[in-house]
Amino acid sequence: MITATDEAVLAAKIEEQSRGMVLWRWCIILAMLFLAAEVFILRLWKV
Repeated sequence: MITATDEAVLAAKIEEQSRGMVLWRWCIILAMLFLAAEVFILRLWKV
């Protein structure tokens, strides 16, 4: 049997997990954008 306290704890854990995934996605997206910017700058920097 699931009590109200158990349900609240479970809901909090699920919400925490989903928020963490969003941050990881943003971190990966930003890392890829900065890498692309670095490659672009290095190609323009050729002397």
